[in-house]
Amino acid sequence: MPNPPDQPPRDPYGDSQTGEVLPSVARDRVRVEVSGEAAAAASASSAQAEGYLGLRRGVFVTIWHTEGHLRGCKGTVQPTRCDLIEETRASALSAALEDGRCPPVTESELEKLRFEVSVLGELEPVQSREALDPCEFGVYLRAADGRKGLLLPGIEGLDTVEGQLAALYRKAGLREDESVGIELLRFRIDKFHEGAQPRREA
Repeated sequence: MPNPPDQPPRDPYGDSQTGEVLPSVARDRVRVEVSGEAAAAASASSAQAEGYLGLRRGVFVTIWHTEGHLRGCKGTVQPTRCDLIEETRASALSAALEDGRCPPVTESELEKLRFEVSVLGELEPVQSREALDPCEFGVYLRAADGRKGLLLPGIEGLDTVEGQLAALYRKAGLREDESVGIELLRFRIDKFHEGAQPRREA
């Protein structure tokens, strides 16, 4: 039944109060973009999400091929949109089309891709390495000169603090012995994924 004329369009995900719908949100936004249906997506963008979906948090979207290799991972540390649905849509497009490590996602491969959404929790300053755990916490590094890097928790092959930090410093373009003007912050995530999780590549 159509919406009454004095009410905005309902978002198709608005009836859910949990993040379980977010991988579908990510997939649908990428599908619409790569299939050339971008104009049709605008009508579903104006409704106000509620409950968990109405939160404002940073969101990373990771796209995996069913064979196990990465097809894109991008996101935001701090929220840039009005709610988790819009944040997920924006991060999904970035992951699919703007990750320089991977070619852009195409419509023909969508059936072989799996979408994973990580909703970031509060950033907490890291006072010592003992406060880190690569299975539980992601780590965000920012340097005074503008260099930065982020690693999500639970990356296969990064199961020690030393390994996590080494990878983080490389990602930020820093030497591990650099410490002046560098801030480390940890965070937890709420992770939502489609179907069976593929094999992880570090």
